[in-house]
Amino acid sequence: MSRESSIMKQAVIETRQILSIMQPLLPEGHLFNFRTYPKTIYIDIKKDEDIVADANVTYSSVEGNDIKEAQFNNVSSLVGNKSGTILIYMHVYILLRLNIHNVKITNSTQDPVRASKGIYAMFEPDMRHQTRLSHATMDERLIHTNGEMRLRKMDLSIWMDYFTQLVSTFNTSHDFTWNTSAIPQIYSALRQNNVLKSHTKSRKKSSTAGRNKSGTASRKKSSTAGRNKSGTASRKNTQAMSRRTHRKKNITNRRMPKP
Repeated sequence: MSRESSIMKQAVIETRQILSIMQPLLPEGHLFNFRTYPKTIYIDIKKDEDIVADANVTYSSVEGNDIKEAQFNNVSSLVGNKSGTILIYMHVYILLRLNIHNVKITNSTQDPVRASKGIYAMFEPDMRHQTRLSHATMDERLIHTNGEMRLRKMDLSIWMDYFTQLVSTFNTSHDFTWNTSAIPQIYSALRQNNVLKSHTKSRKKSSTAGRNKSGTASRKKSSTAGRNKSGTASRKNTQAMSRRTHRKKNITNRRMPKP
């Protein structure tokens, strides 16, 4: 089996897993569904037999058959309320689990700047070939890159931050109403799937580093204080011995008979 086939097989496994985790979030009567086409995975939301939101990603090869890139081909929704965004996040989750970070998407919306802060918040204009635009506005960058965007520096911990922010913005009075009561259940499932574990781990690592640094400084301070105290005591002992020797010489000199 080629590496390309192996990664696609693993992508299907990860897709089934994230769909199972997210299913309780959907409104009653709706279902997450996926299908595959050579190198492409489609994820959609269905009500009865109708697709109300969908997004698909094609996995591509670089230098032979080693898959290192992915391209979003289409994201659409008939029901709104962040349903398209959820599908993007699920695809990104799968890609991160497969350690694929070179992910591209085209921002061809009517309001690209607004979309870059909303549905495409995980992405940034692909400036790899636009080195002279480092100080350009978001609007200017999107124009010069023709809306081409790439995934920001991302890991599962950062993904979790985006997901937490997203679910906090759901419109609970919308016709398409997410089952927000399932969010704790979803967090628990993600924790079992090591997402929240890595999320917490990165913070613990930072905290531990801080404590270690503080502890090292404290030990150094204690050690320095000990050396200073020891050095002071040693100098005092030397001075005391010198005074005793000097007094002995004076006494001896007084007792010696004069010639």
